[in-house]
Amino acid sequence: RGADLLRARHPGRRVEHIPPGCPTWFPPRRGVRGRVIGAFGFLESHKGFWRLLEVLRQVPGAELLLFSHAKSPERETAWERAAAGLPVHRVAGFLPEEEIARRLAAEADILVFWYEETGLISASAAVTLGLASGVPVLTSPTSWFGDLREVTYQPKDLIDGVRRLLDDTPLRKRLTAAAREYCHENSWKRIAERHLALWRAVESH
Repeated sequence: RGADLLRARHPGRRVEHIPPGCPTWFPPRRGVRGRVIGAFGFLESHKGFWRLLEVLRQVPGAELLLFSHAKSPERETAWERAAAGLPVHRVAGFLPEEEIARRLAAEADILVFWYEETGLISASAAVTLGLASGVPVLTSPTSWFGDLREVTYQPKDLIDGVRRLLDDTPLRKRLTAAAREYCHENSWKRIAERHLALWRAVESH
């Protein structure tokens, strides 16, 4: 979307979109199917974590595994009050991203990134960690994830989408295979090579 806006603003100029790099960890997955929803990212209101609490109330047997640091005591308090009594395991401290991916792979059945539209043109680094965990990923159908429509499940309704992804084995397999292919095609090494090629092309002119 940002590239399209730049092309419209500067007709005739060369504009290229290079996505964020994706890790290629793909750690071992849990062996027994459950109903654990995983999520990762700073504890911000636009990232939909509070919406996941409603999912826990509506989806029988669902649990939430959340790796999320609060940037303020007020946000921490608000979350603790909202999540009280619900099946939530939150890890609030900082961990290496590869360790988070390993734990999500070992414990979560699906991952959810239900961001709200903010008006900013941005991409999520958190979702690339999710893709590289090998766990099926569900996202909101917003511009945050517009370039990942083929490798994530983007339902119109969050609760219905969670129910389906927890139970739809063919969909889960398709998503994990697509995510693995995407991450290898857009590995950090390949993205670095694209930046270098673009820089050399600019220098040559």
